[in-house]
Amino acid sequence: MSLRFLTNKSLAYRELQIHFLFSFCKQFDESLMHILFLCPFSRAVGMHIPGGASILDGTHNNITAMFESWMPQSQHQSNQSIWLNTTMIVAWTIWNERCEVVFQDKKDDPLVTVNKALSFSNYIDKLNSSVSLTHSLGLPTGSVIPKWKPPASPFLAFNCDAYYDANTGLTCIAIIVRDFAGRCWGCKSKCYAGVESSEHAKSLAFLDAVIWGVELRYTHIVFETS
Repeated sequence: MSLRFLTNKSLAYRELQIHFLFSFCKQFDESLMHILFLCPFSRAVGMHIPGGASILDGTHNNITAMFESWMPQSQHQSNQSIWLNTTMIVAWTIWNERCEVVFQDKKDDPLVTVNKALSFSNYIDKLNSSVSLTHSLGLPTGSVIPKWKPPASPFLAFNCDAYYDANTGLTCIAIIVRDFAGRCWGCKSKCYAGVESSEHAKSLAFLDAVIWGVELRYTHIVFETS
């Protein structure tokens, strides 16, 4: 799995990168194990994740052992799928933070990363709970008739939406670009902290859609919001 992620170490293995050091600490080789668990930044994130502190005190020497030992610590959540969602989201958020530091010159902040991961994890849990409730109540879940109307050729539709958490002020925005045939030309997502309201969140999503359209230099665009 380590070679599937383009860490500095895996790039060096492919002779595409000469620097091994991790972009955050600049002290150790940028292996996937170091990024997700061993770096001081990742350990600071893990200390705020359920079950993370106990795992970081262990003596595990590979990623599989780390994840497997994390699982028993989270059994109080009673649902293994919740644990699986949380671990995947935390790992992806740390990797995404690493990429933003490397490619966007962003300053890393462990607490912001923790809030992003837990907020998105809670959002996924709520979605799963609503689906489970629908099935338990025996509500109809028949085929959904698509209501989206494609734009006229040669226009591209930029559809954007936002999820806002009033308790934390965190927001996740998503944008998808489709053409007149319904084909996806691209999609992206982004998280924000300190958002004041759902209207503010939707405005950020729309602004990001406009900025992305300008960056891509598309001239025929239809912007849509949910």
